[in-house]
Amino acid sequence: MRANNDELAGPPTHRKETMNPICIRKYPNRRLYDTSRSSFITSGQLHDIVRHGTTIQVIETATGRDITNIVLMQLVIEREPSRILNLPSDKIHNLVRGIECGNGNCNTAAAS
Repeated sequence: MRANNDELAGPPTHRKETMNPICIRKYPNRRLYDTSRSSFITSGQLHDIVRHGTTIQVIETATGRDITNIVLMQLVIEREPSRILNLPSDKIHNLVRGIECGNGNCNTAAAS
């Protein structure tokens, strides 16, 4: 019987966002480990995984902290900076200032 190499070629076949997110571990040396494939992946591969509709959760191994949003923002900044041009400047300013705006109401975010 011939081995199926489909999982080694092309974009990874992960669960779509309707399923539970796949867990990615981020090590202090900046390496990313995909627990669903039991292998290290590059940021490019992680970008492809998300672009294909898979939801991820990124856990920093040193602290156990969920850093998913940080990693997703890094992917946008590094791989698709032109998308940032479409975001309203006032929303980015508020994000930097620590102000949350939802439903038209802006509040200062609690210090973390």
